[in-house]
Amino acid sequence: MEMPSKQQGLIATIAVHGLALAMLFLLDIVSQVPEKPAGVTVNFGLIDEGMGETDPAPLEAARQVVPEAPVTESRVTPKVRDNAEEPAPRVLTQQTEDALAVKKQNEESIERERLEKEKREREEAERKKLEEERILREKQQAQVNAMKDRQKRSFGGNTGNSGALGEGVTGNAGNQGDPTGSVDASRRGQGGGSGSGISYSLEGRNVIGTLAKPEYNINDYGVVVVQITVNKDGIVVNAIPGAKGSTTMDSRLLEAARKAALTARFNKVTSPDAPAYQVGTIMYHFKLL
Repeated sequence: MEMPSKQQGLIATIAVHGLALAMLFLLDIVSQVPEKPAGVTVNFGLIDEGMGETDPAPLEAARQVVPEAPVTESRVTPKVRDNAEEPAPRVLTQQTEDALAVKKQNEESIERERLEKEKREREEAERKKLEEERILREKQQAQVNAMKDRQKRSFGGNTGNSGALGEGVTGNAGNQGDPTGSVDASRRGQGGGSGSGISYSLEGRNVIGTLAKPEYNINDYGVVVVQITVNKDGIVVNAIPGAKGSTTMDSRLLEAARKAALTARFNKVTSPDAPAYQVGTIMYHFKLL
């Protein structure tokens, strides 16, 4: 079936117009291609420094000028735990084990130091105790030796004084005593007396009142002879316990005898020829309580 001429004309018109539009589109593309520029090339430079007589290619110059982009370190963001409330598991690392070992060593060192300190303190206390016991023994031995020495001199004379003129307590030359007396007598000559375990010897002097008994509270016994110095008024101005004839050197008994001797009083001396001081003795007999 042939198309009507009217339709054929319309189709032909459309085809012609489409062809014309295609040609116009091609011409527009061709006109946009740049042509090689004409004229003289001028080098304006790209940086403040340069060297050489030949202008490098634009691409090479741009490569020399444009700095390389810095390389940035990529950081990995740690993954957030889904459940924030759940505690992280405790992992026993080598560092934790070392810390525990160091702590244990410190505790052991402190304990050793404490034990060593206690040991040193015990040893020091023991040393002090032994030293005190040694000093006490030496003191007691010295008292015993002194007592033996006094007893030896009482029977064998004063061997420590080879140039002495005699022995006695009157202060005059000679050997005081009574040839017809008893060896058990507690006095050397006139001016003495005894009673209640106490006796004295002081030439030409008498006791005013009674001699005081020494006060002591130890269960010990012995004889203590006190050398006394008496002035003209009959006052004992000095007393030295442990004189010849003493049988004990106990410091407590010696002190008790000394205090008692200082309380003794004798008659006054009015003679102008009498010495200012006179030496005598008081003997105290201590008994067991």
